[in-house]
Amino acid sequence: MRFLIPLALLSAAAAQEAPNLTIADFLSEWRVAQAETDRGEKVAKFSRLAERLAPSFSRYKALLDADKAAGRPPRACPAKGSKATVDINALVADLEKLSEAQRAAPMDAAIFAQLDRRFPCPTA
Repeated sequence: MRFLIPLALLSAAAAQEAPNLTIADFLSEWRVAQAETDRGEKVAKFSRLAERLAPSFSRYKALLDADKAAGRPPRACPAKGSKATVDINALVADLEKLSEAQRAAPMDAAIFAQLDRRFPCPTA
């Protein structure tokens, strides 16, 4: 089962003071959803997990917007108004490679690193 989060759906409002999952917590919840045998419940669990990640993506977008407003070079360059998505399965594969100590970090760190790689800025 493949889950994608459309970047166009993310808003700064979703990032307001939403709790930041740790990588370990996210992976634990991911495994619970993966193990679910009822298809409807599995989809519901993945949807709830994606909703819990949305604030991290919104915080990332807010950082990009703040850099642009301040005239700083962007850390990443997703196409404006694109149908760009983030493949959660690819994110999980990256997270599974982390050590237990690294998994104590907030999901923002992992998501931001993946998005930086996913949307590199063109070089001059």
